[in-house]
Amino acid sequence: MTKLGFPAGRAALRVARRDALRAKGRTLLVAVMIGLPVLLVSGVDVITRSADDGPSEHLWRKLGAHPELQARFDGWHFGLPMAQSPDAETTGPVDPDAGWPAHLPDVEQARADLAAALPPGDRLVTVHDAYDARFRIDDSGARGGSRFVRANLRQADWTDPSLAGLVDITSGRLPAKEGEVTVTASFARHFGVRVGDTMRFELPDRAAANSTAPTDTTAPAGAAPPAAAPPAGAAPPAATSADPPTGGEGRVRVMDVVGVARLNEDRNIRTVLGMPSLLPADGTLSFGGDTLYAAGPNPVTWNDVLRLNRLGAVVVSRAVFADPPPASDVPEVPGSSGASAALDVAVAATVVGLVLLEVALLAGPAFAVGARRNIRHLALVSASGGNRRQIGNIVLAGGLVVGFGASVVGAGLGAGVGVAALPVLEHYEQADFAHTDVRLLDLALIVLVGTLTAVAAAVVPAWQASKVDVVAALAGRRGPLATPRRVPVLGVVAVAVGAGLAALGAATVEPLPVLAGTAVVTLGLIATAGSVVGLVARAARRLPVAARMALRDAARQRGRTAPAVGAVVAAVTGSVAISLYVAALDNHDQLTYRPSAAPGGVVLDLTRWGPNGPEQPHPAAPAEALLRENLPIDRVARINVIGDPGGSSSSAYPDPRSDIACDAPYDDAPYGNVPGLASSKAPVDERCGERGLVLVHNGVVVGDGSALDVASNGGYPDVRAVVAAGVAAVTNPRYLQANGKVVVKVSPPYDPGQSGAESSERTLVLPARLVERTGGTPIDMVVVPPALVLARGYSVIPGAVVASTTRVPTASEAQRADSALADAGIDNGLVVERGYQSAYGIGLLALAVAAAVITLGATGIAVGLAATDGRADLATLAAVGASPGVRRRLAASQAAVIAGTGAVMGVVAGAVPGLALIWMQRHGSGTFDPSWEFVPPWLSLTSIVVLVPLVAVACGWLFTRSRLPIVRRVTL
Repeated sequence: MTKLGFPAGRAALRVARRDALRAKGRTLLVAVMIGLPVLLVSGVDVITRSADDGPSEHLWRKLGAHPELQARFDGWHFGLPMAQSPDAETTGPVDPDAGWPAHLPDVEQARADLAAALPPGDRLVTVHDAYDARFRIDDSGARGGSRFVRANLRQADWTDPSLAGLVDITSGRLPAKEGEVTVTASFARHFGVRVGDTMRFELPDRAAANSTAPTDTTAPAGAAPPAAAPPAGAAPPAATSADPPTGGEGRVRVMDVVGVARLNEDRNIRTVLGMPSLLPADGTLSFGGDTLYAAGPNPVTWNDVLRLNRLGAVVVSRAVFADPPPASDVPEVPGSSGASAALDVAVAATVVGLVLLEVALLAGPAFAVGARRNIRHLALVSASGGNRRQIGNIVLAGGLVVGFGASVVGAGLGAGVGVAALPVLEHYEQADFAHTDVRLLDLALIVLVGTLTAVAAAVVPAWQASKVDVVAALAGRRGPLATPRRVPVLGVVAVAVGAGLAALGAATVEPLPVLAGTAVVTLGLIATAGSVVGLVARAARRLPVAARMALRDAARQRGRTAPAVGAVVAAVTGSVAISLYVAALDNHDQLTYRPSAAPGGVVLDLTRWGPNGPEQPHPAAPAEALLRENLPIDRVARINVIGDPGGSSSSAYPDPRSDIACDAPYDDAPYGNVPGLASSKAPVDERCGERGLVLVHNGVVVGDGSALDVASNGGYPDVRAVVAAGVAAVTNPRYLQANGKVVVKVSPPYDPGQSGAESSERTLVLPARLVERTGGTPIDMVVVPPALVLARGYSVIPGAVVASTTRVPTASEAQRADSALADAGIDNGLVVERGYQSAYGIGLLALAVAAAVITLGATGIAVGLAATDGRADLATLAAVGASPGVRRRLAASQAAVIAGTGAVMGVVAGAVPGLALIWMQRHGSGTFDPSWEFVPPWLSLTSIVVLVPLVAVACGWLFTRSRLPIVRRVTL
């Protein structure tokens, strides 16, 4: 049996085609096994190619469709000379070791320098993005009222034709005047907004104070008036340094939705497009940034790009995309490398190889079924003068015919499925496609690989068919096919070599050896499958008749059983490996989860942010009242912090002791007791204590201890007495110095004109005492008496509000409270601690289901093959008086042997990559990370090892006919 030749090859193909048409059911089964992976790969190829932007799509996203929008500038205001590739995909500072400049350049000066460097006749165009802006959407219908939402706000002169090309209008138009906005399709779909609706944009307080544009201060229908708007004729509340005003006249802008669009750059982003007058031009909205464009008739050449790079700008140029410079003119970007892309390709190739191995293992038994059913026909060919090579070629031709047909149909259907999936994925905001890319060359390659995989799957059945005993086959007898003794020996060697290769990859943190070792281990276990089944069959004497026959038949027909067990092994290996890793990842996330408060607790940060950093905080009293009104609050405490003499927020943090070694993994460890410290490479000093959670402001709190009492649920009963004695209370011994003091570093509010080295940080050395936790939740906190802070010239200001609850608030309650706080001008966002929520439960279940489906498919094929081979045995049983149910029990027992053996061996094979990946995470980051632990996913493993074989047994019982077959008697 070698390669197909002509004209003998044509004869083999004709025989294979006729056999495929005659046995339509078996042909369809094999075609589905081969065509389904081809369909999936083809669909993924179309989706991946469509998601991968080429140069024209990249340019369309960055610069739109208008030809006069010549270039886009990013990072222009940092003043750090940059190097870049022509497509601006690879960028980096010219001198990575230089660090940031001591003084950031003046923004307006940087803008002016950029404008001066443009080609003559071109101009700068500004697009301003304001992040996390607040909007109210008026609801129509019986309920009325309004909804509070957050989204980005993008401001520009959308009447400029060059900017209009950055947007794809789906309905309506772009805004053309004040009071008009266009929303993105994702915003409209998510929040239920249509053209003609009305929205209200609520300006930040300082923005409203500096604004002179027309506004509307009336409350939406069904909503309470804003907290900052007093009743008619009433005097506004007096402002104090502790409780500054939360609003002012002109906080609300009324806007009409005139269009729905999709941004070229990100077609799934939720954004509102407005005119530049929507916000004042002085940058009073804290979180935002400007993107600059060059518009005009003259192109931005590569020489212009290099000149602009020296100013610190990264440039995407339309002219450079159209005419890239030669490689000799492109400077090297420090730190850039193509190693990551090569590694991704290698990993993808290895994974694809494992998938093809799985397809071959699944299809191989099906071809074996065909060869067994046609054994008499093949024997007639041999009796008529056909040699072993020609008999094998007939089976190989069957793989070629079915594989090619299934691959062509699968590739065509897969491409159609991929194209149809593009709008669905975009609708659910899972992807963003700038074009549809169906590459015929890719599909042809996929068809070729699918066909070759089918031929490879037919190699072993073809070899077995070529070894058939012609006389026995013509007489209707089928003897067992012996497996060479060297095969299981080589299998054991392969398992050992593969395990060593995977261990080497784990030790060196290289994924390719791990994947290659997994493939070798899987192949080695498959090679030993026949011997394993033989060992299991030795226990058959103590089993019932059907189970005993199934085990002995599986051992006798190892050439048929081994591929089926191998298919189950390959299916289970991947699911077990991923299950082990995901279970360890879930456990790692749970251990390293940093709660924001005690279970069920609520935290509200009162920091007020301005364009130059933190300013005077939000008032605490209204926040406390709104929390009590909207949530099931038990106790509320105010967290006061150290402020600068002017009443603005400062940055304070406790300085740990230098003589206590609390290095990694302590700094990144979970709160509570750190797991695995005793086995770490660098033992941690016992005085580090347990790692508590930090609520806000680095854990430095000013007060009487009530905040710590509420936050910890009464875990530190001595805190009030310690603070009352005039000393600071410290919960972590790491921060208590040897002289009984605590060192607190205090920095002034952020100044954008200063570098970190120039900031005037001060050190406060305060008397302190350690307080022990007796229960509740561990908290890292330094509670400082107010007198100690005031005596050193600082102020005491509200920093946050913490509350305990009688139960965990619902999502609707939290949303209602957050909306009420936003109405009062406190829009930092409410945090409700709900504990760790696993995101992997559904994924583990899906893996178990996928493994079950593949395992059942492989088991069904093997049971069908066993039924074909065992027809004579069943007839003999019928002749000696066996009941009709014996056939069902025999099929169920055969399913149990194949699925059970393959599942157990698959768990062993899957443990190799699973444990290797966990080891890589535990030791691969340069430091020992004890939070990565081996955690058996018992649910997934139990479903694979126990439930899947039970389901296979049930399917074998239910889908097998009870009537015993009538077989021609064989005369010797």
